[in-house]
Formats: sequence, C-alpha cells, structure tokens
Amino acid sequence: MKKFFSLIFLFGLFFNQTYLERKQNEQEMVILNEDLPPTLALTSIALGPLKGVISSGLLWRAMEKEDKKEYMESYQLSRMITAIQPRYPSIWTFQGFTLSFNVAASYTRPEERWQWILRGIELMRDDGLKYNPDNAEIRHEIMRTISHKIQQSDQNSLFMKNEWTKLMLNYFDDGDYSELQRLRKAASSLAELKTRPYLDQLAEVAKTNGINLYDFKENPPQLNINYVGYLFGGKAPAEEQMPTVTSAVTNLYYYYKRNKIEQDLKFDILRMIEIDEELGPFDWRSHIATALYWGSEDIFQDYITGNINYTSMSVGLMIDNFYEGKIIYNQENDSFIRTTNIQALPTIHHYYDKLLISKPDRKTRKSHDTFITRAIGICYNMNQAQASRELFSIYKSFSGQPDLTFEEFILGSMLKTLKSSTFKETRALIESLLVKSYKSAEALNHEMSMGLRNRAMLMYRLYQKEYGNSSAKLPKFTDIEKSAKISLYGKDTKKLDSLETFLKATTQQKVTKVSTDCAIIEVDKND
Repeated sequence: MKKFFSLIFLFGLFFNQTYLERKQNEQEMVILNEDLPPTLALTSIALGPLKGVISSGLLWRAMEKEDKKEYMESYQLSRMITAIQPRYPSIWTFQGFTLSFNVAASYTRPEERWQWILRGIELMRDDGLKYNPDNAEIRHEIMRTISHKIQQSDQNSLFMKNEWTKLMLNYFDDGDYSELQRLRKAASSLAELKTRPYLDQLAEVAKTNGINLYDFKENPPQLNINYVGYLFGGKAPAEEQMPTVTSAVTNLYYYYKRNKIEQDLKFDILRMIEIDEELGPFDWRSHIATALYWGSEDIFQDYITGNINYTSMSVGLMIDNFYEGKIIYNQENDSFIRTTNIQALPTIHHYYDKLLISKPDRKTRKSHDTFITRAIGICYNMNQAQASRELFSIYKSFSGQPDLTFEEFILGSMLKTLKSSTFKETRALIESLLVKSYKSAEALNHEMSMGLRNRAMLMYRLYQKEYGNSSAKLPKFTDIEKSAKISLYGKDTKKLDSLETFLKATTQQKVTKVSTDCAIIEVDKND
C-alpha cells in the first residue's frame, strides 16, 4: 500500500512539473535557482503552485532575522525568495533596504557604508526592475534610498555625494543637456555604428596596427589626438584626412558612451532627455538626476505607493537641484565642486504651480512660500535681478507686507536664510554674493566688490560660529570662493586669469572709511 501511494505521489509530481514547464514556456515564467540550496531548488520546482507558501515562510524568517539585527542572514533569506519569485516587487525593496540601510549602518567607516548603499541601489535597479519593469514600488524605493542616504547635509552624506559623482564621471563628460543630445544622436547598436562614415576604414587602419577598434574593454575610445595617433600606429593622419577621422572617432566615442550608460546604469537616453526637459535641467553627474529619473511621475497621484506619498521627496530633490545641482569638474587636478544650478528655477516654479493645483494644502503652500523667499536673494546675488524681482512680486502676494520694497527685502532675506541654519541654502547664498562681487570687480566698482565679499565673509563667520563644530559646518571659505569663480566662467582659463587681475586690483584699492566723528580719512583696507 505504501508503495502504491509513493507511486501516485511521484506520478503527481511528474505531471505537476510538466504543467509548470508548459506554463513557463507559455507565460515566460521565470524561476531563478542559482541562489537556492539544492534541496530548496528541488522543492520549489516540484511543488510549483506552492511556491507562495515557501516564499511566505522564508519572508517570515527573513523579517525575524531583521528584528534580531542579523541583517546578512535576513538578506540571504530574501535572496532565496527572489530566486523563487522574482516578480514579487516588495521583496526586492526589502532587500534593497536591508543592504542600503541596515547592513550599511552596521559599518562605521563611510567607505564601507558606501559600498553597501550602492549595492542596495544596484540590486533594485539591475535585478528588481529587470523582472518588474517600471514598477513604481521599486522605482520609488531607489529614489528614497538616494534621498535618505546620499542627499542629506551631514558629513557621511557629503562623502556619499562625492563617491556618487566620482562614479558618474566614468559615464558623463559634462552631464548637461547638450551631452544628452549628442548621446541621442549616437548609434544605438554596433551594426548601426559600422554604417557611419569612415568607421570601416578606421577599423582597418587600427587592425593593421594590431588594434581591434571595437574591443572597447581593451581600447576604450577617447576624444583626443593621442587616441587618434594610437589607432594610426603612432603617426598622425594626413591633414586633409583629419576632419573625416575626427568625425569617425566622435561617432565611435559617443556610441561607446551611450552603450555604457544604457548597459551599466540602465538609463534610457530618450527618457533622460524627457526628464531633463520637464524637471531640470540637471547635471547627470549628480545623484539628484538619478533619483528623479527613477522616482518621478507624470501625475502626482502616481507618487503614492502603498501608504507612502513620495511627492514631497521629489519636490525636495528638485529644490536641492537648484541649491547644489551643478557639478564643476576640474580635469587638471581631478577635483570637483557643487554649486547653484540657477537654470533650474523655472521648472521648480512651474512644478509648484501644478502641485498646488493637485494638493492645495497648508504644508504645500508653506513649502512653496519658503522656497520663493530664499530664491529671491540667491537670484539677486547671482546677477539675475529680473528673476529676483519677479519672485519678489509673488512673495508680496503672500507675505502680508504690501509696503515692503524690493531693496528692503534683499537686505533682510540674507539674515533669514542664515537663521534657517540650513547648510545648502547658506552656502548657495554666500557663493552667489561672491559671484556678484567678481562681476563688480570686472566693472571696476571696487567698493561694491569688496562690500559684497565682506558680506559673504560675514555670513560665513556668523554661520560657522553657530554651526562650525557640527556636521552642518561649511567648507573652507577659499573653497567656496573657488566654486564661485568656476561657476562664473567654468574652465575658461583666459577669463579666470582676467578675473584674478581684476580682483588683485580691487584688493590694492584704498577705501574710504567713515569715522564716528564723520571725519573722512584714507586707509588701506588691510589695516
């Protein structure tokens, strides 16, 4: 009798497995067994429809391990669940949270924490979205992880921001809209690339010199004359041939960059352009662009996933894009700084307009009013007087101060920003003061130039006096000065050298000092 029931059981397993294989072929059902112990893999295949029961049991154990702070054990159990049921979005976000928050927090060194934060993000992006394409729960969790673990103002987050930018420098040269357009025009496949002018001939030239033009791992293309010389065996092509060669190398380079971005970062170039146009502009070397790429929605109702509304998170990221979303990279000394992305102002303002229609509550209104208040001073000091005045007219509509003048506001807003004790806003305001100081020096208005710099220095000293011993302290004043100069002229060394000449002339000027008895005397500014 036992043998009889055993035969029936085995017979049932056979037909169950046959059914599973047929359904897998019909519905492209995915069963991942590489992460499972052999016995569990056999059980999951044999029991088929009971995989949900197995997954529930594993999830219960994973949560139990998490409660006991046994995070790696919890992670391994959750990996088993995704191996059985990869189209279960919540378990991917559970894994991502375990790695980026719990496991990362168990390490003290930021270098170690960074690896786990990044691993959690990559797991959700590379694997979770692979089996759950465009799933809002996973996309929003990626945005939340970046927002909470990278986009803060403490020293650990600053380290994470820097590590992120270092990573993105491997993919983007300038990270701006014009680069996105160049990537869009690049060939989308190797077959298409080979049809571009002169690519076949260039490949033959490289081959004669022992170089496989399309082996990007061994020979990554570069946009410089040294790479051209390398392909030509150490020789320069004929002068009349250079335009054709340069065009071919450019096609090769941007195909390589596009392919690398799409394969490694899972970005779609057309969606990047769409996001940049609607919510940017962004510097795609910044973590902010990546967070909004994955987490942004077309309508505000879609920001709600489960019991969480991610709208305020997206607004916060957009505002931070205005405060510090621009990356200035100095290739000569391989360093970079963050600065105000003044061009992002219009989209933030329009975003708020739409948000207030969808969610006209007191919290949203206060958030909008606060941003307008702070942006007025920053725009003014970034030499955007017209934008500043336009924002001020909006401010007067909700301030309850109809008699307040623009000039009175400009003086008062700086103190309000300083008292807000926020790192990003204060730095942005100080930097904008310095930019206006440099423009004044170039106009030979030395008094105004020094006055603006003194105001910036005063704000810096007052802020550092209050927060200099905390994680919210500002960088060195000389670093902020450097950031302001580069934000003004970028990598244009001619203009930067000219600016230094004007600034030197400003520091050598005698200034007029008014004494308490109104006697006017000439003194050196350094006295």
